[in-house]
Amino acid sequence: MIKLPTKYSDLSYKSKKQVTEQYIKEQKELCYHCKKPLAGPGENRSIDLRFFPKGFLDHPLHLHHN
Repeated sequence: MIKLPTKYSDLSYKSKKQVTEQYIKEQKELCYHCKKPLAGPGENRSIDLRFFPKGFLDHPLHLHHN
């Protein structure tokens, strides 16, 4: 188990996978924002970058789909 939060960019590929799986487990496989299941079909919309702070999408770990 890895202590969360962690600096994702400093982790190995294997550790990144472990962190992702740990977050999924801690969130009970639900989206952090809307609480709907992460698995299965989600809404496929383009991302409007105006709604995010600069650099927000530079970090690959976002366990939500809205």
